[in-house]
Amino acid sequence: MIVPLWLALNLVLLLTVGRWLGLSSRASLALAAWPPLWCLLYIGQLELLILTLALLGWRCAAAGHDGRAGSWLGLAAVLKLYPVFLLVPFAARRRTRLLLAAATVIALGQVANLATVGPAGFVRYYVDVLPSVAALYGHLGLNSSPYGALLRLFGGADDVPPIIHAPDVVLPAAIAIALAAIVAVVILDPEASPVAALVGLPIVWYYYAPLALPQIFVLLRSPTLRRATLFAMGAMSFVLPLVNVLVQWCGRTAPPMAVVLAVQPAGCLVLLALSVAHHVSAHTIPPPTTTVVPG
Repeated sequence: MIVPLWLALNLVLLLTVGRWLGLSSRASLALAAWPPLWCLLYIGQLELLILTLALLGWRCAAAGHDGRAGSWLGLAAVLKLYPVFLLVPFAARRRTRLLLAAATVIALGQVANLATVGPAGFVRYYVDVLPSVAALYGHLGLNSSPYGALLRLFGGADDVPPIIHAPDVVLPAAIAIALAAIVAVVILDPEASPVAALVGLPIVWYYYAPLALPQIFVLLRSPTLRRATLFAMGAMSFVLPLVNVLVQWCGRTAPPMAVVLAVQPAGCLVLLALSVAHHVSAHTIPPPTTTVVPG
């Protein structure tokens, strides 16, 4: 009974997110055909709930309700650790009240975890389980971050052979990309922070892409960036299950697995670049179009 109920709840969340993004109910449900969102619904993960909490936080922050905003964003970070990255824009803007509210909710969540599993289980999770799982999945095709793509392209992945054996390139390139993502998340609006997270974090699962939907629709409303945004969104559609099907269908004519698995991270990189370009163009003061007469 829980599985269909959880799916129904996710569809309600999808309709809610779509309405907040200015979409009709039909258009919101049509988003479920987007491969990352389809996979998210199929395996029953938490990203739609995290996206809803993030949108609530951003809406409250825009209205000046920093306590509520921090509570919503903190709750998202209680569900999974990586939404802490969404607090970086507010830290850069010195929204202290928001950060304190988020930290309080996160701390309460950790107290609940401690009460549930006990001190030994709590320590074991953060000392043993979390690092070992991260080390395992960071080198597999499940990791759709640019760092994971670099491992597959230049050597270091555990599931596919590299295209060019140059493992010394991986770490410097990954650090440069991560630094660029950190700079972007500081200067961009908070709604763009999931895009920077998809690029800057060392481990990103392929079904995290729907977190970028708010920024995608911001860019789609820009006539000059709409085509490039659709291109990036199409690249982000190459999730691991779709890649597996493609390789099975094409057989020997399929492109190398490492190349195909790098398409989604490349789409995230393009989306971040478009976000920066949109931000720069929106904050550039145009020159006066009328002649100024002295006096």
